Amino acid sequence: MAGRKLPKGEVYHSVDLDPTCQRVLLGHNPVHVFKDILQLLKLPVRIAVQRVMKEKEAHVQQLLAESQNSDTPKQKKQQLKSDLKEVGEGVLKSLMECMDQFSDKDFFQATAACYKHPDGAGSCQIFPDKVETLDGEGAGSKEYFMAGTSCTDWSSMGTMTSLAGSTVLPFAVELQIVKRRRPRVFFHECTRNFRPTILAQYLEGF
Repeated sequence: MAGRKLPKGEVYHSVDLDPTCQRVLLGHNPVHVFKDILQLLKLPVRIAVQRVMKEKEAHVQQLLAESQNSDTPKQKKQQLKSDLKEVGEGVLKSLMECMDQFSDKDFFQATAACYKHPDGAGSCQIFPDKVETLDGEGAGSKEYFMAGTSCTDWSSMGTMTSLAGSTVLPFAVELQIVKRRRPRVFFHECTRNFRPTILAQYLEGF
């Protein structure tokens, strides 16, 4: 990029559930810091996706407990690992299909409570106005979206449940944001165990 003068941008919003991370994000001076990605969704959408997670929870926990049991034979553990992968893929598919039923108008909240502006009483605007998208006039789009799947469920130091873990829900919301906002650039960060083919499957055109 040497010699090129790039236009100055701004971080419009950051989102993290952990209070420590929220404080760290403030150091990057975003316009807003939201506390939970589910805040961005309207209540009927939140209820619907949480119902999907609840329906799958018992099965996932059963597979996970058996796979972590020291008495479970090695061959059986390998099969359970494969089963967890398959179940996780099914959970993500169910979440995406659930959210796809909602129109853009019925999907996102307009405002939410903000960690940076605690006196705003939930009135901070979630997305900026008048941002060109990838479609139509998208050649001049100014919106860039950066996110990351929590390493808790993907790292070899974590649960290794991947999509069967609880962090599949915020990941699914991330995918919906990209699908609906159509940013010019989308950057996703995770551990090396993450499968990029998942992004290609749900984000056609990126």
